[in-house]
Amino acid sequence: MAVYTLLFLAVYVLAPIAILLVFLFWQPRHALWSVPISTVPFLLVYWRDFLYYESRRLGLLFLAVQATVTAILALVIRIAAKRRQWPSPSRTPFYTL
Repeated sequence: MAVYTLLFLAVYVLAPIAILLVFLFWQPRHALWSVPISTVPFLLVYWRDFLYYESRRLGLLFLAVQATVTAILALVIRIAAKRRQWPSPSRTPFYTL
């Protein structure tokens, strides 16, 4: 039971957060791409649940909630990136004099 819970937390919570952080530091204006990218691991891990007719609605509910929360956080990142100019990694020096 604990392995299933850890797998659920990793796929449902940690994967979208990690993907959003990657887009935050890499390309904040493309942060909305994190929504379909974060749903792929969830679909891969829980594909058998989508095929079983009694748990399909519950799986779709979890997927919709995850996609909605990820989309809201991606929009917040995108709006924050528009308001603040993030320094480009190629322009920032490794040291300051």
